[in-house]
Amino acid sequence: MNNDVQNINRDMGRSFSKFGLILICIALAVFGYKYFFGFRDVRLYETYDNCTVKTWTEQHRDSEGDLSTYYYVKVVREDPDHVPGIADDDHKKEKAQPKDSRMKVKIDYKDNEDVKKDHDSNTVLFSDSVPRSYYMLFTNYQNPRVTMYTTDWGRHYPVSTVGCSKKNAELEYRKLDPPTSWYFLLGALAFIGFLNLSLGAQNRRVANNYSSDRVYEPGFTFSDKEDALVMMAHARIQREKEEERRRRNRRNGGF
Repeated sequence: MNNDVQNINRDMGRSFSKFGLILICIALAVFGYKYFFGFRDVRLYETYDNCTVKTWTEQHRDSEGDLSTYYYVKVVREDPDHVPGIADDDHKKEKAQPKDSRMKVKIDYKDNEDVKKDHDSNTVLFSDSVPRSYYMLFTNYQNPRVTMYTTDWGRHYPVSTVGCSKKNAELEYRKLDPPTSWYFLLGALAFIGFLNLSLGAQNRRVANNYSSDRVYEPGFTFSDKEDALVMMAHARIQREKEEERRRRNRRNGGF
């Protein structure tokens, strides 16, 4: 009976441990692949001249009264052919005539005020509230040329280096839009793996408690206190021998 229970728990411990190791290895392999080859597919869109990059911060209080800081990045392209005074007439003509072609860039306006301010002579290539790590990439940007990349789902964004490589552009996009869904999925997979390792270790401990060297014999009684102490010492020695044997098995690669 004891040997059957011991074998069952030992087999369960081995199965849980192997399954946990497989899940952890899968999570690490997927994370390593995504980290080095990219969480999203990005491609070079275009490099623009006569651009100005603006960065600023704003502080607002949330519903609980806490003060939060928001970071903004805006890329504006100036129109070198703009003639002051006739911008309004051109704008009216554009409204009256249907457009035959679309702009090559996706314009994200922060608010209507920016649309009115930049419509006459400038084109807003990018304007959005961004994470602080992405904001820091453009705080000292002085180059009049700006390279834009686009994601596989059509979002255009600037990069901090003109002619930036695809790999570095994808790394910068992680700062703009962190892949939290991938992090959550891989984290959950690793957590399940560690949970199985813990269950495997627990089953092995239960199996070790049913070791044949320490089987309890029902009905056995001690004649006096000295016999009881001798048997306790003998049981401790046998337990230490069993633990030493298990340590040797672990060093040799066994479970």
